[in-house]
Amino acid sequence: PYACDYPKHLITYQDLNIYLVHAPPPLPKCNYQTDSYIADLLLDIGATETKSHLIIGDLNTLPFQSSIQNIKEFEYRDAYNQKNILPIGTFAPWSWFPRVLKLDYVLYKGSIEPIFVERFALKSSDHCGYVADFKIERTD
Repeated sequence: PYACDYPKHLITYQDLNIYLVHAPPPLPKCNYQTDSYIADLLLDIGATETKSHLIIGDLNTLPFQSSIQNIKEFEYRDAYNQKNILPIGTFAPWSWFPRVLKLDYVLYKGSIEPIFVERFALKSSDHCGYVADFKIERTD
């Protein structure tokens, strides 16, 4: 349904849904559909009955923009910000430029808590990656 139909995958593990997403970038060739992609993702998630969720990926939106604020209104927390003091970027427009823009996230909600979250460089990408470890609290 999007001009740039980027992937959205769901992995289910016990009472945890893990959404791996890549929102279309806010560009003319993608009809600026970043916000509608994220709004549709939140509708998909809202239809599930699972108690815990992870949203992981390139959301192509900055922390202060409306899409991230909408996600936070659904009580999602940024795992990196929960475990680290200094804000970090994950994207740079050129490989030689420092990663100063945050477009990639590990967001969580429910009966899980981050134990460790760190960013790492990817030489093959203009984005950084995350490695994260979570404690899953059993709900049964």
